[in-house]
Amino acid sequence: MTSDSRINNKITFSDGAQYDLSLLDQLKGKTVKGSIWAQYNTTQKGGNNNDIFDQAEIDAIKRDLMNSSKNGKIDNQTLGNLLANNNQNAVKTAENHFQSLLLEQSLKDEMPRQYVVQNDATRVDKPELELLKNRAEKDLVPPKDTTKNLDGKTAYLEIYNDYKPQDKEKYQIVANYIKEKYAAQHSGNTDENTVKGITNMVCSLSEKYGVDPEIIAGILNVESGGYVFSDKVLKNPGRQYKGVMQVDKETIECMYADPDAWKTKGKSLTKHQYAVSYDHRHFAADDERINELKKKYPTVDALYQAIQSDVSLGLEVGIMAFKGKLSRAKGYTGKAVSQYCAGQYRVVSDTIPARIWPLPRYNGQTTTV
Repeated sequence: MTSDSRINNKITFSDGAQYDLSLLDQLKGKTVKGSIWAQYNTTQKGGNNNDIFDQAEIDAIKRDLMNSSKNGKIDNQTLGNLLANNNQNAVKTAENHFQSLLLEQSLKDEMPRQYVVQNDATRVDKPELELLKNRAEKDLVPPKDTTKNLDGKTAYLEIYNDYKPQDKEKYQIVANYIKEKYAAQHSGNTDENTVKGITNMVCSLSEKYGVDPEIIAGILNVESGGYVFSDKVLKNPGRQYKGVMQVDKETIECMYADPDAWKTKGKSLTKHQYAVSYDHRHFAADDERINELKKKYPTVDALYQAIQSDVSLGLEVGIMAFKGKLSRAKGYTGKAVSQYCAGQYRVVSDTIPARIWPLPRYNGQTTTV
């Protein structure tokens, strides 16, 4: 039986809190024992006496709740009279009562002890109450975006905190390099948490895009001036290049360009439009991620502004930009790095492959020749 569409699924409690009655539908076919809701099911509605709710019984509870409310609101006394054999104190707060209904079902396999019915209220023992509260936060509250309210200059410390490297040897090389360069810019002082955070971020994103993290750490050091992710580094007022990897707007235009425009529109394009469309082929390996970015940042300017404040995003876009240089250089890492950093950084480490070709496509593998 389907839910009665005439039932208003919103109810406002006397304390102003609102509750969505459609959550009750989660109980369809579930066993609920020991609560006053089960008592209501069997004694007030003449239910099936097996403690299992069907849709008709759930809808009956909803209708009684709505019929007992006045102007869409219901007070605790009315709710207590309705659900607990006229015991107006059976429910201290309506909202907690609704949560306990759902939590009791979700905990039935983990916590066999049932609710303890007292004279003044339906309660649970203190340890169980804490468990219910914890589960309420986990199961009933939508998961929060933990990075949403973080400062873009420090969010990477939490985003990559649980990262586990695939190549531990290379990870240590990168960590040592970052620690050395970070210390050099800070009078010998190293912030271990920052070094770990930068290393995790560099290695995680490098693995994702199939490039050598040692190269990315070197480029980052040159472009960010020793990993000081300040506003000056991110925004660089008055200059064209912005973000921790100093990606220029034309590179983002190439990423976002229609790859077929240079063929289909030809002479109707300006020289610049033709060039960025033609050059998109150097970024085609990352079209899947680029299309995701287009949904969140629909225009070139939107992404260009975003990398000015978000270190992690700035590094990711910079890695894609470096892959574009790799493509132009036919995979020769030294040449690509020199082009990216305008000759300010050269590959000298014998642990960096001389060539990465063909460029991998999200497979985490590096082909060396």
